[in-house]
Order: sequence, then C-alpha cells, then structure tokens
Amino acid sequence: MDETDLGEGKPILHKLETDEDYGRLLEVAITLIAPELTNEVEAKLIAMFRPQYNSVLYKNYPDIAKGTRSAGYTASELLITNLPVTLYTDSFRIDALR
Repeated sequence: MDETDLGEGKPILHKLETDEDYGRLLEVAITLIAPELTNEVEAKLIAMFRPQYNSVLYKNYPDIAKGTRSAGYTASELLITNLPVTLYTDSFRIDALR
C-alpha cells in the first residue's frame, strides 16, 4: 500500500463569479502552525499505517473533522525528508531516510 491508495475524497467546489472570488481561492487558507495541518498529518499517518487499535480514523480518511478539507483544501500531501528510524506495521512501512 502506498499513499495513493488513501483515496482523494470528493472535490471541493468553489463558485467563481467575481475577481474577488478568484482572489480568495488563491489565498492561503491555513498557516504552517494551523491545527488542521496537525490533524491531517495524524490522520494520514494512521490511514497509511492502519494500526489495529485505531480503526475508525483510517476508514474515514480523507473526510476527517478539522483537517485540511475543513479549511477548503481538496487534497494534501505529506513529504518526509528525514527519518532516522524505520517505521512499520503489518500494513505499511517507511524505511529510514537520511
């Protein structure tokens, strides 16, 4: 299983009738320290690793409460660039990255 198996959720539709509507679409809706990002990363990792003790969250991903979709983003990506250990479950594995 890789990240592409998580599904994309339903697209969020934006009504663009004016220049202001289009301008709002291009604005960044959340900051790098927003709780929606933390919730999204946690849910994405749970969806990827599928731990037996937490079956509810990964079944709902990407439609989770207070994630990036609630801030108006249709999809998200997680890029891990440095990981000193290997993380794994029976369902998923990420090898150490240096």
